[in-house]
Amino acid sequence: MIFCHETILEDPYVLFCLDTHPASKRRNATWRDLREIDLITLGESSWHRLQVNYQLVRKDVQVRARFEVENLSTALGLVAAGLGAAVLPASTLLSKAYPNIRQVPLTKPVVKRAIGLVKRRAAALSPAAQALYDILAAELHALGVNTER
Repeated sequence: MIFCHETILEDPYVLFCLDTHPASKRRNATWRDLREIDLITLGESSWHRLQVNYQLVRKDVQVRARFEVENLSTALGLVAAGLGAAVLPASTLLSKAYPNIRQVPLTKPVVKRAIGLVKRRAAALSPAAQALYDILAAELHALGVNTER
């Protein structure tokens, strides 16, 4: 293979909900718990939707999809408006933009997306690309996101 992938970040899927939502009081939630929740889902062309649907099918879970959106930020906006909850990668909300939104870890199983660097296997990164990689990893680490180097 000409290319290789180096994982920088493993980003778990979590349930985003308002701090007034019953699920916000849970320490964690299982994929089966999602049957009880009005969900905001991503469009069918989204990789995130495919990963979430795969887990729901594996667990034989039918969910109540209330809204379907194309963007992660739109899903968060609908959550903030109290229109439902959403299963999204944890890094979707790293700022304090929505102080009333809680993240509830999803378990049984924990599902993560891998974010990484794709490069040519036999080639070193250019100095500029290496500097960008180092800055990105440092910034993610400063935000409290676990990175692998």
